Amino acid sequence: MYIGLPAAAVVAGYRSAMIPSERSRCRIFSLPLYPFPGTRSAGNAHRDWHVRTLGVTRAVVSEIFGEYSTAPEALDRTVRQVEPDILDELDRTTSIAIEQRMSRAAGASVAPLLQALTLCSTLPPTLDLGKMSLFRRILAHRLEALLTELRCAFMGLSLHEISPFSTQALFDIPSMGAAHADRVRVHPARARDPDGRRGQPP
Repeated sequence: MYIGLPAAAVVAGYRSAMIPSERSRCRIFSLPLYPFPGTRSAGNAHRDWHVRTLGVTRAVVSEIFGEYSTAPEALDRTVRQVEPDILDELDRTTSIAIEQRMSRAAGASVAPLLQALTLCSTLPPTLDLGKMSLFRRILAHRLEALLTELRCAFMGLSLHEISPFSTQALFDIPSMGAAHADRVRVHPARARDPDGRRGQPP
C-alpha cells in the first residue's frame, strides 16, 4: 500500500532549488525515480536504499568527472573507491540534522574520489577543485532528495515495519525518527468517517 505524497513532487522541489548552472550541467536530475511502494518487504527496503544510493553516486561521478576517464573501467574504479565512504558515513551519522548528514556523507567521498581520479590517465596536472566542490554539493542534494523520496513512499509505516533487523541508521530522518514502532499513521484521506468528516467528534 503506497501512502503519502508522490515522491516525484517532493524531489522536484529539490531540483528547483538548485541553481540553473548546476541543473543544466548535471543530467542526473532527469533520472527516473525508482519506486519505493509499501508492498516491498522490510528486508528489501534497507537493501534498496543502499543500491539506490550507489546508483546516485555513480551518476554524479560520471556526470562531473567522466571526462577524466579514458575507459569505463577507470570510472568504475573511481566509483568503487567512493561508495564505501558514503555508505559508512550514512550508517554512522544518525543523530544530526538531515542536511548536515548528507553534507558529511558527500564530504566523506571527496578525499577517496580525488585519490581515485589520479589513477585516470587523462587527469590534468591540476584538478579543477571547483568540480570537487560541485560534486559534493550536488551529491548532498541528491542524497537528501533520495531520503525524502523514501520518507514519502513509506509515510505512515513504522521504522520497525520498514527495517526490523536494523536500527534507525538509514531511516533516522525528522518525520520518521519520532514515529513509534507500534504506531501506523493513517493518511488524512483515509481518516474520513461515513459522513465525510475528518477526525471530527460525532
